Amino acid sequence: MGVGRGRVRARSLVLAAALAFAGAAPAGTKPLPLRLNDPGWSGQWGLRLMGVPQVWQFARTNAEPVIATVDTGVDAKFPDLRGVVVPGWNLVENDEDTSDTAAHGTDVAIVIAANANNGYGIAGACPMCRVMPVKVSLDRTARPAVIAQGIRWAVDHGARIVVVSIVHTGVVDPAEQPAVDYAVAHGAVVIASAGNSSGTTPHYPAALDGVVAVGASDVSDQLYPWATHGPWVELTAPGCEYGSQMCGASYAPPLVAGAVGLLVAAGGVTAQQAMDALRATAVPVDGIAGGRIDVLAAARRLGIVPTPVQRASSAPTSQQIDLEQGTFARTLRRKLVAGKGPLSIVVTRRDARSCTMTLRSSDVAYLSSRATADTLSLTTRIEGGTYLLVVTCSGAGPQRYTVVVKGSLTPAPS
Repeated sequence: MGVGRGRVRARSLVLAAALAFAGAAPAGTKPLPLRLNDPGWSGQWGLRLMGVPQVWQFARTNAEPVIATVDTGVDAKFPDLRGVVVPGWNLVENDEDTSDTAAHGTDVAIVIAANANNGYGIAGACPMCRVMPVKVSLDRTARPAVIAQGIRWAVDHGARIVVVSIVHTGVVDPAEQPAVDYAVAHGAVVIASAGNSSGTTPHYPAALDGVVAVGASDVSDQLYPWATHGPWVELTAPGCEYGSQMCGASYAPPLVAGAVGLLVAAGGVTAQQAMDALRATAVPVDGIAGGRIDVLAAARRLGIVPTPVQRASSAPTSQQIDLEQGTFARTLRRKLVAGKGPLSIVVTRRDARSCTMTLRSSDVAYLSSRATADTLSLTTRIEGGTYLLVVTCSGAGPQRYTVVVKGSLTPAPS
């Protein structure tokens, strides 16, 4: 029995991302801006893909939905979790000590509710949410009966959103399905990881009736090669929460849990109503029963965010443009105007291995990539606007190059 673990541990990445820590205070009372000062924000394409920042604008600042993490505990002293953690319980040792002995539960809590716009680390999907740690494991493995006990404990102590990123295969414990039924009967949603097996074997508790099984998808709404899939997997969320370095099936369920919490905070709806809206508006993903959650679309369905009025305009359309061919020695700079959505850039040059490419807005570096062959390529999603594309090479002498961009483009300003 194991855990839907990330390919690289999130906590070490968050520590590395803390480039300008200046006190790590909780999010303030004003609505969060669309662009944050957290050092890791530029790599959080998943939140932008799901439309989370737009929904932040409507969240009630005094709302604090509680999300229970049935996991390895939480490090409540971690700077980005300051003021986030509420009392929970240690079911392994039957005491109040829910400190994290394996870092996994802390990673999950960071994805859910890390303080946002505080100059530190990354932003959680629901910074106004609170995390209730229910410790069921010391080492990322847990007995199914204890997981079931953890679900019940969380519901009995007020949590209506329960996330389980520890998984197992094989025989289902007799206590598991009744625990889920109990949660659902009390108005709670139980969200669990589908796993990292790359196959279709059901993982539990995700595959139980009444549990929202969550897989991991990429920026193009395709399953990652390592993502467990099949008709028993209901939804997906971005599986790489911090660029391409913080990846794994453990990170998708807390994003869904944070999305539910955010909709509860913004709309005053129940957790089950929020979950129903996320199901109804999911973007289709091949290989599973449903699709990738779209938090902004769900908020519009619930009447939280106004639906924009469609107007005839010269809005950019999806197209492929050969921006330029020519020669440069060390640095190429070009302005690029693009609409919100997927964007891919490919630069071809003979000495591409010596080059790096960065796409920047006025205050955010969205992506940086190093070539592995004779091309450099970037694939991301952007909010839209004016960007500066910079290619810097250390090779000697001028070389011919080609830049090809695919996305929602308009002519760059002169």
